[in-house]
Amino acid sequence: MIVTMRGDEELGRRAADLAGRLPDALASLARVAYNYRWCWYAGGKDVFRSIDEGRWELCGENPVRLLQEVSGGALGRAAGDPALPARVAALEDAFAADLRRPPEGPVAPERPIAFFCAEYGVHQSLPIYSGGLGALAGDLLKEASDQALPLVAVGLMYRQGYFRQRLEVSGWQQEYWIDIGRDPPRPRGAGRESATSSSTSSGSDAGLSRSVIVW
Repeated sequence: MIVTMRGDEELGRRAADLAGRLPDALASLARVAYNYRWCWYAGGKDVFRSIDEGRWELCGENPVRLLQEVSGGALGRAAGDPALPARVAALEDAFAADLRRPPEGPVAPERPIAFFCAEYGVHQSLPIYSGGLGALAGDLLKEASDQALPLVAVGLMYRQGYFRQRLEVSGWQQEYWIDIGRDPPRPRGAGRESATSSSTSSGSDAGLSRSVIVW
């Protein structure tokens, strides 16, 4: 069985759910949090950090987790800061202006470039990269976005990301994984349509389910 829905509709629903726990002055942050464009704008990270710097670090700079986990008291204090809602509004306005740009270049929007890569280095809160290949792929996505070039990136979504390493007191290397959550922020293109699809296998793979998300 295959179930498909528009990815932008799904993101809109999740952003609306998240906005429901935020003060009205900060509700638009839910939409910003689900679009990794915030990490490409000067001051984008500082908007989230100013809500609760300690929680921001504990969440691995994941804005969705921050807004899900931050205390009501911290949200109230942030909403009472007259400068912060203005910064949030300016960030959202910059997003909107960027997304309104028409596609440029020789590539037609209805036949975008398909970019396949095993990893993408977009931000540390989306740990689906391990080194130079991912960093380069992330830079290519940023450049395509800057140029409003129609492009679809296809990769793998690792639920726990790549493993991380640390040294024990004895000097031995130890690997560990960090669950990035069931609802991470997601990269979004300049107004492109998106969809999600899930399927359940039959035969020898019966009971296995797979999900595909396309932006």
